[in-house]
Amino acid sequence: MARALNSDVRFLFEEKGVHEDDMTELATAGITTMSRLSLIADSRAEARTTIAALLKLDPATPGGVARQVAVLDSWETAMKRVEVQRQQDAEAKSARIPKTIPRSSLLSLRQAVEDILGQLPDKLAPGAALLEHVFEQVEENTIEAIPLTQVLCVEDGEDLKTSATIDASGVVRIKRGRTEVAMPGDSEALRRKLRCWGLAFMYAKLKNPGRAWLKTANLEVVNEYLDHLLGERVRGLEAKDQADTVVARPSWPLLLAYEYQVRKEAARNIVKGLDFADALRTAWKDLELRERHFVTPLALSAVAGATRGPGPSGGEPALKRPRRGEQGQQGGGKAKGKQKGAGDGKQKGAGKGKQKGGKGGLKHSTPDGRQLCYAYNNAAESCDGTCGRVHACRWCLGPHPMHACAGKQGAGKGATKTD
Repeated sequence: MARALNSDVRFLFEEKGVHEDDMTELATAGITTMSRLSLIADSRAEARTTIAALLKLDPATPGGVARQVAVLDSWETAMKRVEVQRQQDAEAKSARIPKTIPRSSLLSLRQAVEDILGQLPDKLAPGAALLEHVFEQVEENTIEAIPLTQVLCVEDGEDLKTSATIDASGVVRIKRGRTEVAMPGDSEALRRKLRCWGLAFMYAKLKNPGRAWLKTANLEVVNEYLDHLLGERVRGLEAKDQADTVVARPSWPLLLAYEYQVRKEAARNIVKGLDFADALRTAWKDLELRERHFVTPLALSAVAGATRGPGPSGGEPALKRPRRGEQGQQGGGKAKGKQKGAGDGKQKGAGKGKQKGGKGGLKHSTPDGRQLCYAYNNAAESCDGTCGRVHACRWCLGPHPMHACAGKQGAGKGATKTD
């Protein structure tokens, strides 16, 4: 039953040496929060009587006195902390900034979580700024997705931004702003960020045991979510053309944008009545959300990449490579081979004869000037898509190799060797 105590109250009791059985008695009596503990009496004499009655102690015995005094010491400390906290909360509310969490509460919450999960490194433990943001949402029931730039751990420090404002009465007030850090740049950084975010809700669960939707807040569901994001359905998804060549892969910014939309949908699900775990699972399994914010943008990037020519990593266009016979040095070097002016429209390649439209009517480039891939069109060769050229038929410009063209079977088979 002592587990029903709020983490800050339990930490206070342990600090003052309150007996475990006495914690259970107080929790059974409903004294589970710092605020309730501070209100059990108005004076020290009254507190002594109330404590003895609640714990069924005999103050005349040495053991009874020691146990009574430990709870009495906790009561006096609770009164002082609650008074300071109420004043800070009132100032924060009037200034419309998150409530400040006492350092003692932060330590007690972290200790309570570490009792469950083991020791937390500072790069995973939520920082005060993040916890204040989450606690404010929980208390006001205004759950929203927190940008990853505002998911701060203890290692990020507590360098809070401030600004001065003048209210209607002419009083200057100092307001705190949101501290931000860089977006995660790789998979491991994303894992740390989202685990830190999940831990913040575990802290909130311990601070607000009465919130039913927080009871399923844990790292297990966050790890499932990470497996979804970094697995083959998201990070490992590839867009391929008809030749089974990879033409695009999801960019890192696209993945991060989709991730934010998932947590945004999860927040809406919580407001609708789902618990933390179900809200997050429902969001990442939402096919319409995935289609709209991930699959469609990926497909569009694949189309754009095919138009410009696929790049080495897929989805990013490669620099246009020089044509055969024009192997010039980058930066203005001299090109091998000679080229006549535009007057006769003829061009010499690498000494293989004259070309105008290609041997037998075969095309060398698309109408907009992008060069076609020779290896892709040759049945005896293959191309992995990193050539920077367009993979289209040299006969009809269709999305197939020339040797598979139905328009002119056998046209130019092996002809690429003479071009």
